[in-house]
Amino acid sequence: MTTPLSPSRRTVLRATAWTAPAVVVVSAAPAFAASVAGDVTAVFTPTRTSTGVLLSGLVTNSSPSDLLVTASFDVAVDPASPDTVTNGSYNDLNGWTLTYFNWVDGTGQKAARWSGDRVIAAGSGAPLPDATMYLPSTAHGTSTLTLTAPAPAVVTNPPAVPFGPSGVQARRAAPQPSPMWGTGAPQG
Repeated sequence: MTTPLSPSRRTVLRATAWTAPAVVVVSAAPAFAASVAGDVTAVFTPTRTSTGVLLSGLVTNSSPSDLLVTASFDVAVDPASPDTVTNGSYNDLNGWTLTYFNWVDGTGQKAARWSGDRVIAAGSGAPLPDATMYLPSTAHGTSTLTLTAPAPAVVTNPPAVPFGPSGVQARRAAPQPSPMWGTGAPQG
């Protein structure tokens, strides 16, 4: 007499795996899930010439809404350098509203700043005005671009870029995480 074969434990588990219903978990994404580091970013290039430092760049708004962005270019001559900023100029062709512009006033100033703001549409970029800070060909120091925008946008600022004497080119600055940001009052 033969006994009927019963399925093995392995066969039962294999069949169960093929017939078990799938469970899918869906959760709602938070409202600002797309607001990752770098909603407002920029690259900027300080170009050293024999008469000064030309500052230019592009600000990008990758957030889902239009943002009022404030930008400032700063030039600081190294304190060890005997040179000073002697003048400055900028173009206003790129839609930025000037909020502050200053250079040497005859007192031997070693720093200069251009500052302005502009609404940048969601998902687009805006070139910064070209600002030139005039200083002797031997002067050296650092140039900085600083951005601010209202929360919840995350602002990523490029690092400060050194500039050397005339004939020594600065490197292009890529965005870096900004540890903190806020709206500062115009200085002068």
